[in-house]
Amino acid sequence: MTHPPRAASSVAALLCIVSALISPGVPAASAIPDIRPGRPEAMLTITRTLSPAELKARNTSAKYEPATGCYLGAYIDFDGTLKKRIYDQNRTDHQDPAGFEAIVGKAHSMYFFYLGYGRPLPMDWVRWLGARNKFVHIALEPNDGLSRVKDDAYLRKLADSMALSHARIFLRFASEMNGPWTNYHRSPAAYRKAFRLVARVMKSRAPNVAMVWCPYESPVGSIPSYYPGDDATDWVGVNIYNVTYHDNHLSQPSDEEHPCDLLR
Repeated sequence: MTHPPRAASSVAALLCIVSALISPGVPAASAIPDIRPGRPEAMLTITRTLSPAELKARNTSAKYEPATGCYLGAYIDFDGTLKKRIYDQNRTDHQDPAGFEAIVGKAHSMYFFYLGYGRPLPMDWVRWLGARNKFVHIALEPNDGLSRVKDDAYLRKLADSMALSHARIFLRFASEMNGPWTNYHRSPAAYRKAFRLVARVMKSRAPNVAMVWCPYESPVGSIPSYYPGDDATDWVGVNIYNVTYHDNHLSQPSDEEHPCDLLR
């Protein structure tokens, strides 16, 4: 993983979507060993407690930044092996994290769900997670286009609902914007304007929300043009998928593709 970017003067922490939130104490991508299938490797690591001076030096003051380590999270709503469901006020069902954590044998800090822009916040579910000391990771997606993103009653009510939930929320607005498969990639300028608007409304009405800017790992060339600015961004992330075949095409195998290679 990489350290948080230092565009301009402020610093944003790094968000690794979906599986974990990474603190700035992790090694830079260049320090990650090049471990590939078929190449036996041995690695010795030493774990120690950081000194107060080291903790202070590493801290970027990003919202909800952990002093050390990372936040482990998951997206489980479509996991068919889990049997206990929890319904929100919209009668949308979600999987109970307890069953998932029992299977994997480890408590998770964060749970993720998608929310189409224009849809109300599933307050019951957000509060349920928050009451159990879980971070809430929301992918807010304007799939009908950026023209719907305005400083209007919907956006203000969404922000007010998030504030009233009292949950700690990571709001990932319009991610993978650099990909032509999204309906909000055509104009980087329009994207930046929409992101900054959402960030401004959230900052003024929902101080419990951390804004997440998250491109896909490729195409790389256009990524910088979508960056909305340090003042609108709390965390920077990247979406990476470890799949057997890209786009399910047998002609594009990726089973020996190391995810860390995609961050270089």
